[in-house]
Amino acid sequence: MPTEQESRAQVTVESKDDVVINNLNAEGCYRGRTELKGAMFIRAGEEALIEYHGRAACRISFSFLPEEGKRYRIVGQSFRNLRERFEARREIESKQGIAYEACGVNLYREEENAQLVPMKLQRRVISALPTCAKFITPEEWQKIRVPPPFK
Repeated sequence: MPTEQESRAQVTVESKDDVVINNLNAEGCYRGRTELKGAMFIRAGEEALIEYHGRAACRISFSFLPEEGKRYRIVGQSFRNLRERFEARREIESKQGIAYEACGVNLYREEENAQLVPMKLQRRVISALPTCAKFITPEEWQKIRVPPPFK
């Protein structure tokens, strides 16, 4: 989390579920997480790696690049039934968010006039190497993934 002297942006979480920001070292390796609740400040000008943990083992990892002085809103929800899943997934994806079978998440930039502008999320997966777990894109994962030794 940034100090008052560092470049920062505000993020507000609107969800009953857990939302965390992943902390990385200088090499980009995972070194813990900080829970995001309500309105908090995060570092601006560097990629923010966020995880949304919905009910029913639903986890969505994504990133975005916060700009200094801007305000963002993360809205996540878990889906309870098939009808809700269909309607909510369509709504979330129409605003460039990410939706899975049982949950979904959107990110908005809040303009000065209080208008919420949907932002495209960059999906992330974790590559758990023995000494360094990193968050990478699914395309990067496909390049380094080793196929199973047998069929």
